[in-house]
Amino acid sequence: EIQSLNYPSAYINNLECDWEIRVDSGFHIGLTFSGRFFIEQSVNCTNDYLEVSDYVNNEWKSLGRVCGRETTKVFNSTTNRMRLLFKTNDKIIGDGFKAIWNINCGGVIKTDRSGYLYSPGYPQNYKASLDCKYVIDLSTTKVITGQFEFFDLEEASSRGCNHDKVVIYTKNS
Repeated sequence: EIQSLNYPSAYINNLECDWEIRVDSGFHIGLTFSGRFFIEQSVNCTNDYLEVSDYVNNEWKSLGRVCGRETTKVFNSTTNRMRLLFKTNDKIIGDGFKAIWNINCGGVIKTDRSGYLYSPGYPQNYKASLDCKYVIDLSTTKVITGQFEFFDLEEASSRGCNHDKVVIYTKNS
């Protein structure tokens, strides 16, 4: 959980607060807002704002800015790093925000190149109770082929794979 200074009371003017969230490799971050949300409203959120960024190709890429009274916006990083930058000017103040972040796995992979897909945390053991769903989205008519170079899951019971498993679906299945 991350919240603005003094939340839920008024934040102060001329703030610059910077938070970085890092999770294990193979995971990404989901961010939502909880409780009261009030950051000074302005066109394009140029006065007071909270900017959320994703760390892509060794640089921060903005996922968007939020301000105003209410937000139902959800932010999802594509990597294991997310940054929140809260800036205020010397004018109007608000109550601020409370953000809740979660560690997620899975997601949509848009590519036309070959690559590798690893379980979260590989080569270490994966964590318990994961439910990772990946979609590989090709923008062309290329064909996906795959092979497992290393495969080690919790041992199945005599009734089949009712615990840990990998299931592969095609678009038509």
